[in-house]
Amino acid sequence: MQDALCADPSAAWSLGRMAEVACVTPRHLSRLFREHAGVTPHDYLQDVRFALAERAIDEGRPPKQAVAEAGIGGTRQWRRMKQRRR
Repeated sequence: MQDALCADPSAAWSLGRMAEVACVTPRHLSRLFREHAGVTPHDYLQDVRFALAERAIDEGRPPKQAVAEAGIGGTRQWRRMKQRRR
């Protein structure tokens, strides 16, 4: 599942869709993520999206474009994510 999220982070991933792709129940997927990644599937996806946006901005892309490509709802959401990581 981690590979699928990294391959298409801007997709509209719900827990149900993630579980379908992983061929497990949503509850089991949540347990597996907590056990192996130490976070929820949603938090993992947000971390991937944030890292992609930060990398794109560091490479010179405008923030609005970078966050859109990463699947983040907008620059306002990106700024909130950034504040939480401090």
